[in-house]
This record gives sequence, C-alpha cells and structure tokens, in this order.
Amino acid sequence: MTKRDKIFNAISALARQMFGNGGGRVFLYGSQARNDAGPKSDWDLLIITDDSVETADNYLSFAFPFAEIGWYLDAQITPLHFSQSQWDAQRDTNFYQNVTAEAIRL
Repeated sequence: MTKRDKIFNAISALARQMFGNGGGRVFLYGSQARNDAGPKSDWDLLIITDDSVETADNYLSFAFPFAEIGWYLDAQITPLHFSQSQWDAQRDTNFYQNVTAEAIRL
C-alpha cells in the first residue's frame, strides 16, 4: 500500500467514524482529488456539517481531528469547516464552483 493510499484510507475512515450516522459530510478537493498532487502536496478537506450540529468550537470538534491524523502520517491535512448554511452562502464564489467541480465525497 502506498503512502497516499494509507493517508486516503485514514481520512476516509475518520470521516465515516465522525459522520457515518449523519450530521455532516467530508469532501477531498484540490490536487489530491484531481490526482495531480506532487510529493509535498497537502490534503484539502471540506467539512460541511448540518446546521443543527454546530458547536461552540467548530475547529476543535470537526476540523482538528483530521489535521491531527496528518501529524501521525507525516502529511499536511488542511481541513475547512462550514455549516450547511455557510456553505450555501458561498455558491456565487469561484471557490465553491471549483470545489464542487472536483470534490470527492469521503
């Protein structure tokens, strides 16, 4: 198994653990999703949670666990978190268009 496969599998497993019963979704986007990443490319993640599961510290609750597994796998994982309503408000941005065009749901 390649290092890339190990990282992808670890991220996917954590996404299932966190949101397998609902409450949110995790997407891989960027060079890793396009399969044109270089050896030092980071792993861009978009985490969208239902508005009903918002917490006082969204980074610690939703994004930090993904960044943390990157430390153990020697990979830079860059998670972004939005509630569903925050993500919907991005619809007119280039970022939204680019991510939705290339994202892989985990």
